[in-house]
Amino acid sequence: MIWGDPWVRESYAPPGTFVISRKSDKDYVGAISNVFLTRLPKLGQRSGLYHGTLVPTGSDCRWSAMDGPDSPFCHILPSESYSNNSGFDVRPKILVFAITFPVITALDVVTKRWALEELVKPDHGHDLLGGLVPLTLAFNKGAAFGIRVTEDSRWFFVPVTILALVLLGILYKEASNKDILRISSISLVVSGALGNLYDRVRWDRGVVDFLGPVDLGLWDFPIFNVADMAITCGAILLAISFYLEERAMQTAEDDVREAVRQEGSEPGA
Repeated sequence: MIWGDPWVRESYAPPGTFVISRKSDKDYVGAISNVFLTRLPKLGQRSGLYHGTLVPTGSDCRWSAMDGPDSPFCHILPSESYSNNSGFDVRPKILVFAITFPVITALDVVTKRWALEELVKPDHGHDLLGGLVPLTLAFNKGAAFGIRVTEDSRWFFVPVTILALVLLGILYKEASNKDILRISSISLVVSGALGNLYDRVRWDRGVVDFLGPVDLGLWDFPIFNVADMAITCGAILLAISFYLEERAMQTAEDDVREAVRQEGSEPGA
């Protein structure tokens, strides 16, 4: 099956397995741009790394309307695991978010409600891990982990959060269905952000925090909540996802360079 009508300048790369990665909404470059060039029309549903087979012109190549038997362009045929005969398959994304969002939301809402009821009592005596994590009710009008910006920053963080959610939604839509790490990380960040956004919208006291402060010796880790933990864990996992993608691209570059070197080919202009 032709995958979104991508094409490659066949003379620039040896046939065989390839890896491509999204570099912008419209342009996709191959493992090394000066060895072979790959372009893919904007689909809005693919991201991450893609694996497939480069088919040389004149063998098993398929043509698009603009191509012909003598065309220097040849389609890329995706590997079987990445082929999707039904088009954009949203099921993995729906499944991951459908699990992550209600779990994080339920934990966040229940724990905040408990904190509002129990931690207002004098000498409540509640803590976690044998006193390592004290429980202290606080209302944060600033950023995560009690970081204050201004006294009345509610209407600054609400639009900023909404904008961040829109950008994360775009990133989520473009993420590959096979990239569970990226899908999960974005789901965590979005779930946590929505939890704190709800607090900011429903009243002017700010976000309910209750975990901490934690004594780390040189300094105290600020008070936080379940939503903050989801955002932080998701952000770390998202960074790991981008790092793994970049490392895979570097490996692909090395593989293509080696293939070109062994075949005595020179990089295309």
